[in-house]
Amino acid sequence: MKFDVIIGNPPYQVNDDGVNESGVTRSSSKPIYPEFVEIAKKLDPEVIDLIIPARWISRAGKGLDEFTDGMLNDPTMSRFAYFADSKMIFSGAADIDGGVAYFVRDKKHNGQTNVSTRMVDGEFKSQRFLNSAEAGIFIPYAEAASILAKVKSLEDDIPMKFKDIVSARKPYGLTSDYL
Repeated sequence: MKFDVIIGNPPYQVNDDGVNESGVTRSSSKPIYPEFVEIAKKLDPEVIDLIIPARWISRAGKGLDEFTDGMLNDPTMSRFAYFADSKMIFSGAADIDGGVAYFVRDKKHNGQTNVSTRMVDGEFKSQRFLNSAEAGIFIPYAEAASILAKVKSLEDDIPMKFKDIVSARKPYGLTSDYL
């Protein structure tokens, strides 16, 4: 079977009864949309056009690291739209944590991606690589990605590294309950 184009909105998750590797049971669901993306790639169409949850862009979600790396570093990603609030696309559906992402993967494309970021305060367009500043995540705002790239380029000249100063638990060396 040969497909020229694959378009879709694959299923997002399956309940895995919350059993992890150590046998602990808790309520959870396993994302399955990465499997559909990989199957689409194996079918080798000219174009893949899918809408999927966007949690992977920030490395959130169960077992998505390999998928995230592949998506962020894919040179055939010609268009990428990130909707921070899933209600912008699916107004009557349940809220999808992390928003949704729509992408077009074109075999003939090799380079930067046309990016559209849609937040509650507007739409922001840019042309860039999804793994901006080689951060390992998608940075929604092109300006923020540019700032991070500049900071990273200066890291060798600074005795204290940026990653040592800033963290989620102790931003700038202060505990989050400091105030």
